[in-house]
Amino acid sequence: MLQSITVSNIAVVSHLEVDFCEGFTTFTGETGAGKSLLLDALNLALGARGQLSLIRQGAPEASVSVVFDITNAPALQDHLQSLGLSLGFSVDDPTLIIRRSLTKEGRTKCFVNDTPISVNGLKEIGEYLIEIHGQFDRLLSQSHHRMVLDEFGMLEDLLKEIKEAHASWKESLKILESTQEEIKKTEENREYSAFCLDELQKINPLLNEEELLLEKRSFLMNHEKLKNGIQGALQELVEKSNVEQAFNTAYRLIQNANADGILDSVLENMDRTLSSVQETIEVLEKKYRECRGGDDETSLESVEQRLYALRSLAKKHRCTTNDLPSLLEKFRHDMTTLNNAGTTLETLKQEERKRREAYAGEAKILSLKRKEAAEHLKQCVEKELLPLKLPAKFFVNITPLAQDHWSESGLETVEFFVTTNPGEAPGPLGKIASGGELSRFMLALKVALNQKSHVHTVIFDEIDTGLGGAVADAMGKRLKELSKTSQVIAITHSPQMAAYADHHYRVAKDLHEGRMQTTIQKLPSLDQREEELARMLSGSTITPEAKAAAAVLLKGIHP
Repeated sequence: MLQSITVSNIAVVSHLEVDFCEGFTTFTGETGAGKSLLLDALNLALGARGQLSLIRQGAPEASVSVVFDITNAPALQDHLQSLGLSLGFSVDDPTLIIRRSLTKEGRTKCFVNDTPISVNGLKEIGEYLIEIHGQFDRLLSQSHHRMVLDEFGMLEDLLKEIKEAHASWKESLKILESTQEEIKKTEENREYSAFCLDELQKINPLLNEEELLLEKRSFLMNHEKLKNGIQGALQELVEKSNVEQAFNTAYRLIQNANADGILDSVLENMDRTLSSVQETIEVLEKKYRECRGGDDETSLESVEQRLYALRSLAKKHRCTTNDLPSLLEKFRHDMTTLNNAGTTLETLKQEERKRREAYAGEAKILSLKRKEAAEHLKQCVEKELLPLKLPAKFFVNITPLAQDHWSESGLETVEFFVTTNPGEAPGPLGKIASGGELSRFMLALKVALNQKSHVHTVIFDEIDTGLGGAVADAMGKRLKELSKTSQVIAITHSPQMAAYADHHYRVAKDLHEGRMQTTIQKLPSLDQREEELARMLSGSTITPEAKAAAAVLLKGIHP
């Protein structure tokens, strides 16, 4: 239940606070006085888009704070707990305080029980708190008729299951159709794909193979250079001059001539040199044998050929050599798809059929329940229309859809039809009913839905437009009856409707310190209410006749 609202710097409102009670509350006032600003403030607090035009001229920001008693709102309490929000000051008396501010720069801040929350979070919470109905509300939009019927029939849980089944079916259908399209395109290029697959399979490219081949080519080129260098050195040292043999000959000649030991030092030096030369030749011969042993006269040529083949294929397919392995897999996949097309499509068709039948099975159950709910809704609405002075007929047309138009909402469309005069053929509600009739249909629907709704505060915004006399009186009486089970708030121009309210507020706009400002005054006494009703009956000049009529109105309702 809405307990209070505090508004600061919204349009012509500088600051105002309004407390609310259970029962039926009405707001009256001249056109343009600012009655709609309360709705603007409430909508802002409950997540509506923050229009900068709402900020009072000269003020840095606009703000609104609303307080709700959610003691009897278990669904909302569960939702708040799922969001990690506290329920209020105590478990026994849970209070929900929503605050929102909007700056001139367009920044907005939202809080629920002093915990920051997103605007979308506010919208979700708002759906549990208040229903706001305008004159024609959702009645003119056929798209809302189904939702009204499903809400009345309490079919939301079943509808959720159907949405999931529909999504599952559509996903399988999407896979089937995309596979069919893929097979069709692949079939058109079967010969080309087969040729490319054969060509790629012969080469069998590997990931990063070009880089590996370049490294191998560099190694082989250096290896050839190394082998040639060793071979040349050995030729110079062994084959051409045979340094070792020359050293041995020279050593023996010096050794034979060294009778008195004069050349001992030379011999020692030659020993070391000869040993070094022998070791060098041995190492070179070993390395040469290793190079010869690792030789593959075709290796460098093979690497060059492989590089050329890979690069040619990459150029042909306009990709890099690293893309060739995945391209090979693609052509393999294409050919496998074509070869297995029949089996694949049959499997997908069976899955699509299975999910479609599962969806249709659940949707048919929903269709039966909708028909039952439609008949019950018809009876409830027509029952409510009689006290509202509208002896009309109400129909819920349920039209089956072709399979191509089945949706997550079921197998049919729902539209409200009415006849407002005997003998006339039923027609769409929005085309047949006048403005005043639409208001009464809307109220009748709301009363019918009230027992199924989890929202305990209902606001009616000038639904009495175009009504007067006995009809306005009947509507006021029905709102009074509705307020026994819900908190009802009505913005009205009708004195007959306002007279039924338990709590009456007058909205006025006055000049204050050179600026227009909206104020709201509670009218607690019958005398004050009589004065306001008389103003509504006669205008700015209140006549004795108007006061007498207002007194009669109030006395008949509040003796």
